[in-house]
Amino acid sequence: MKQTFNISPVRLSLIATSLSAALLLSACADFSGIKEQATEIKVSLSGQTESVRWPDASWSEELGGSQLSQLIQNALKDNPGIQLAATRITNARALQDQFAADRQISLTGNAESTYQRFTKNGMVPPPLAGSSESNNQATVNLSYELDFWGKHQAQSRVGLSTEQAAKAETESAKLLLSNAIARQWVQLQKQAGQLTLTEQQLKLRKEWDSLIQQRLKAGLDNRSELQQNLVSVANLQSEVLNWREAIAQTKLQLALLAGQTPEYANSIATPVTSRTVDFHLPSELPLDLISRKPEIIAAKWRIEAMRGEVELAKNRFYPNINLVGFAGLSSLGLDKLLKSDSTIMGVGPAIHLPLFEGGRLRAQLAGKVADTDSAVLQYNQTVLNALKDAAEQLQTLQSTSLQIVQQEQAQQAAQQVLTLNRQRFEIGTSNRLPVISAELALISQQKNMAELSARQLDARVNLIKALGGSYPATRQ
Repeated sequence: MKQTFNISPVRLSLIATSLSAALLLSACADFSGIKEQATEIKVSLSGQTESVRWPDASWSEELGGSQLSQLIQNALKDNPGIQLAATRITNARALQDQFAADRQISLTGNAESTYQRFTKNGMVPPPLAGSSESNNQATVNLSYELDFWGKHQAQSRVGLSTEQAAKAETESAKLLLSNAIARQWVQLQKQAGQLTLTEQQLKLRKEWDSLIQQRLKAGLDNRSELQQNLVSVANLQSEVLNWREAIAQTKLQLALLAGQTPEYANSIATPVTSRTVDFHLPSELPLDLISRKPEIIAAKWRIEAMRGEVELAKNRFYPNINLVGFAGLSSLGLDKLLKSDSTIMGVGPAIHLPLFEGGRLRAQLAGKVADTDSAVLQYNQTVLNALKDAAEQLQTLQSTSLQIVQQEQAQQAAQQVLTLNRQRFEIGTSNRLPVISAELALISQQKNMAELSARQLDARVNLIKALGGSYPATRQ
């Protein structure tokens, strides 16, 4: 037996009337007095900035060779903080999938069977009244949301922005970790250099002590000079131990940053202290390079996500219209369930009308707008902090460059004194002590230079972080 399903003119008129009422009610949405108050700081890429591509993506290779580069790569893979940040991307993608599913037709199946006794004193007519029978129903239910107000577009905005923010935040975490490892590497390189220079000083002081002992035996010197040298030897021995301890602690810190156990520190080789590093710093670095900093990009995407949330909050003022339908079988008694006469079906709109919410919807919208203002202010603060950080690192670089020039002059003067003393010693007009004294003075200048060089290198590494590393600029 063929079943037909027709919608009567009355039914069509009811559906049309419902939709018309919903459209009219949409005009009653009141957003007055609820709007953003905060204004974003504009930081965008200029033509000049696009011509400056600094730093190069291989900056870690230039700084510490393949060992530092590999250490950073392992850390980015194994560090729990990076792994945690990556899960936010997965969550954001799941949110997008959820929103995408909301835009599709929803089909659900429902089946139930209830054995019951029907009352004689109710609305159930005989012969069913007073009898017991099973009430059975099996249906497929359809639901599709009609989007008249841009809800799905707002959901897409929230989902996409949240995912992009999560990606940028992950890159920000990677940049912070890379920066931390590179700075520890710079410290390790400095500590190794200072240990070498201190050991050289200690060796010279011991030679000094041997010469003073000889002069004492010959009656050419007094014991006060010997005692002063013994104090210097003791201080240098303590300094050697301190540098060795600092190296061990820095290696341990590098192991932990790399997401490894403390035993991994033993496999970290001491950097070559003679390695020269030149990042080819441009003569001018526009501060709007920070627009590519992942932390700032993430903050910008968070604003976009919040504005999507505002649009969703506005959507709640409008009627929610769903097209619903069902088709299936229904019968009293299981033996009749599969018969053609047991077919049931229906279709129609389901409309949710927010007629009176006691100000709840306006309060929710105001809260989302306030959250957007908060996101804008956080973005502005992030931009200002980045500008301050970049300016400070540039200032440190300029200051240390001037100090290094002065230090080079002092080091050259110490080298000239050593050369003159060696010449006098070689021609026999002086003994070895003035040569040792000049060598000690030169090493002291070299240690000062090592401190300045490490400070300059640290500032360059920090400038890389301040300007976003090698992270590519994206839409602002």
